[in-house]
Amino acid sequence: MVGCSSGRVVSSEWCDEWLGTDVINQSLVDDPTALPPGFNLPRHLWANLNHFRTGQGQCAANLAHWRKILDPSCSCSAAKQTMSHIVNDCPLSRFPGGLTTLHLAGDEAIKWLGMQYK
Repeated sequence: MVGCSSGRVVSSEWCDEWLGTDVINQSLVDDPTALPPGFNLPRHLWANLNHFRTGQGQCAANLAHWRKILDPSCSCSAAKQTMSHIVNDCPLSRFPGGLTTLHLAGDEAIKWLGMQYK
């Protein structure tokens, strides 16, 4: 069988399962058999990028959920500082083009990722 859209050989059952699964930010992945942009970045940048892609990084909302801090709010006064808020909406930190552009791991995205968590 040909891959979901890559031309690689994968089972249609696997592709059907991937395409039928509701995963956060699944729209970023056109072909789950292809390496995502930024795959060859240094580990700390790759990890930061994937924290934003999955919504599972050290933001106030997650830290409060994990009982590491009490207040899930953002320093910009938003009620919740989520990974999505940091990259898409926060006037203090948002990345131009949001997560969709950050996902492509271009030069500006790499610079922005490097400035996070310092």
